[in-house]
Amino acid sequence: MHRILHLRGAIDAVLPIYIPEEISRRAWDVLIMALVVWTAVTVPLSVSFGMPSSSEWQVLGYVITALFAVDLLVNFRTAYHNHQGELVRDSATLAAHYMKAWFWVDLFGTIPFDTIVLWTGALKSAHGEASSAQLAALGFLKAPRLLRLGRLLRFLDSFKNAKVFRIIQLFMGMLLISHWLACVWY
Repeated sequence: MHRILHLRGAIDAVLPIYIPEEISRRAWDVLIMALVVWTAVTVPLSVSFGMPSSSEWQVLGYVITALFAVDLLVNFRTAYHNHQGELVRDSATLAAHYMKAWFWVDLFGTIPFDTIVLWTGALKSAHGEASSAQLAALGFLKAPRLLRLGRLLRFLDSFKNAKVFRIIQLFMGMLLISHWLACVWY
């Protein structure tokens, strides 16, 4: 038990606990939410029209995956307000709270299933290349990233002018659904 407490103390000394209202934490949330919106736009495009094969798109996909993975770690170290309004900063309590709430959604949305399938070579045909239908189907493996949209809605609800953000949320939702339906229609 003493070793666990010592290890926890060492982690607390190296990694900070982030306060949700700090500017740096809010900026990180804005970056992650922008990546979630980017993903919500590009996933239906990749399903409908196939995935671009340029190296720039692949690097961008790896960077987004890496940032989502870092976000998992940041969320383990982010304080929260309990039901009494008190700020909880204990690292073990933070980890337990995150594991109960959003961890599994974030983890499932972070795993690059499409990259794993490509690396294993499961899509190779007799000619050694994947067909365009297989590449389009590969876009479906990015769909779990859309689970992070729930956090986007929660993030928008956390602002003080909630009514303004609800209107923005409604407008963005209508645009996103229109985009998805257009991709499906194609």
